[in-house]
Amino acid sequence: MAHIALPDEHMILIGMIAIRSEVAEQLLDLLVQGWFGDLPSGLIQDVREMGLQRKARMLCGGFQDALPQERDEVAALFARLLAAQDERKGVLHQAWVLSEAQDIGAVAQPMLTADDGCKRVTAGTLRELDRVLASLPLELTLLFARATEARKARQSASPDTPEAPG
Repeated sequence: MAHIALPDEHMILIGMIAIRSEVAEQLLDLLVQGWFGDLPSGLIQDVREMGLQRKARMLCGGFQDALPQERDEVAALFARLLAAQDERKGVLHQAWVLSEAQDIGAVAQPMLTADDGCKRVTAGTLRELDRVLASLPLELTLLFARATEARKARQSASPDTPEAPG
């Protein structure tokens, strides 16, 4: 196994980012199942197998429909989620490039200094990405709860909804 020539703080943050990103993806799967759980099992399986962006767009649309007064906030939250996941992919890709490089020192320096025009990966940028990924699960969970309550209230207030037998 190659030694990656990055400061320990960078390596720890990259590991935390990978973990938090996976937690966000797993949560998104649970939210999809919770939101679309009434679909037939074959269809819900198809939804589960969709990519992250597609699941996020579906949930975003559903939450926006349930919370029309929060459309912009819902869209902004999902945009932050997708941007953080894209940034995470870039950081992990750069770490992978370092692990595969023959001359690790020559590859690590541009990552830290951005001499080659790529985004500079500093401890500060990694900490910010880690902070965003840490906050997303709570924000998504709270949004799911609000949207679910709004959807239930709308369904119970709808005259087209048949009442449950008493």
